[in-house]
Amino acid sequence: MADQAKKTSAIGGRDYSVTDKEALYSLGVANMTAAIVVLTLFINSEEVKAQYTSPVGLWLLCFLMLFWGNRLWMLARRGEVTHDPVVFAVKDPVSLLVGIGLLLTVIVAKYFGS
Repeated sequence: MADQAKKTSAIGGRDYSVTDKEALYSLGVANMTAAIVVLTLFINSEEVKAQYTSPVGLWLLCFLMLFWGNRLWMLARRGEVTHDPVVFAVKDPVSLLVGIGLLLTVIVAKYFGS
């Protein structure tokens, strides 16, 4: 009977079940936050200071990623991300705008500035 309950709560194509929803949400937010912390360490590295004309501009990446990541997880928790998050991001206009903002931020920090 336990095996039957597990099968009915399984999500197609995934190795987790509906009961894992809260744990996955917590892990996702924690991992997103950790990735942004790593990004801040990267921005502060000597290599970045040597390679970018305006490395301070890269701080915008952190804010864009925080906005996008929090928005994605909030929409997922509401049940509005019903398929693969990558597919969602490619089709979502806000995600595409954030992606363009990320790209432009890197280009400006690399080639323009003081």
